[in-house]
Amino acid sequence: VYGEVRVEEGTSVAGGELEYVRLLPELRGYVPLGDVVAAARGRLGAILGDLPVTQRLFAGGASSQRGFPERQLAPTASRVVDGQTESAVYGGGALLELGVELRRPLGRVWSLDLGGVLFLDGADVGERLGDLDAANLHWAAGVGLRIATLIGPVRLDVGYRLNRVGDGELRPGERLAYHLSLGEAF
Repeated sequence: VYGEVRVEEGTSVAGGELEYVRLLPELRGYVPLGDVVAAARGRLGAILGDLPVTQRLFAGGASSQRGFPERQLAPTASRVVDGQTESAVYGGGALLELGVELRRPLGRVWSLDLGGVLFLDGADVGERLGDLDAANLHWAAGVGLRIATLIGPVRLDVGYRLNRVGDGELRPGERLAYHLSLGEAF
C-alpha cells in the first residue's frame, strides 16, 4: 500500500496574485496472486479558491486515463473559425482517477524479460469538485506489453474507450489511444 497527499498553496504572502490551495491525495495498492500482481490506484484532486491557469488539472495519458492522449481529458473551450469548430483543452479545478491492472510475466524473448498487463481506467475532470460525477466517469480498458530494462519497464499500452464517445463528449468518435512510456503507470 502506498499513499500520498500533495498540497500546494498560492498566496499573496509569497508574491502571488491568486489565493488557492491545490490538493492531490492518491492511494495505491498491490496484491500478489501467484505470478500475477493486481494493482489499483485512486486519485482525487481539487483546487480550492482561485483557479490559476498554470495549476489546472488534466487527465489522460500513459500514467492516467489511457483511453485519452496525454492531458486531453479536461474541460475544453470551442469556437467556430471559417465554418470549422476548433477546441482547446484548458484544464479544470477537480479531478477523479481510478485504475486497476493485472500484471503478469510472459517470459523471455531474445534475452528480454516480457510482461503483459490488462487494465481498466476511469477518470473525469471538472471545473469544480461538485462537477465530478463518480457514476459517469470516462472508462477505458486495454492491454499492455512490458519490456524490462535496467531503468524500468518500457511499456506500450493500447486503451479502448468504453463510453462517452458520442457528440458533445471530449474527442467524439475516438476510441483508441496508444502510449509508449517508461516505468509503470502506478
